Amino acid sequence: MKPYQKGLLLTGAGVLVVSPDATFIRLIGVSAMDLMFWRGAMMALVMCLFIVIREHRDLPAFVARASWVVVFAAVVTMVLNFLFIIGITHTSAANALTI
Repeated sequence: MKPYQKGLLLTGAGVLVVSPDATFIRLIGVSAMDLMFWRGAMMALVMCLFIVIREHRDLPAFVARASWVVVFAAVVTMVLNFLFIIGITHTSAANALTI
């Protein structure tokens, strides 16, 4: 598969995964901060389980190798999640997904 085709496929799959998310956020009807907390908690749980399953033999060494890049990635994910939720709650889902 050519890189262009692979990129197009991954982009399309990402849109299909994120699109229903906007509808669920609207249907839940909780405050943006509550939603952000629970989304963050579930993401953290899934990431931790993935790391434990993947690195179960060498978990202490994996944690020791984790550097500022991991903290930076967590902060960026938090900010993007917050902005996405705020965007969904303040505009239409189509606008938030397009921007």
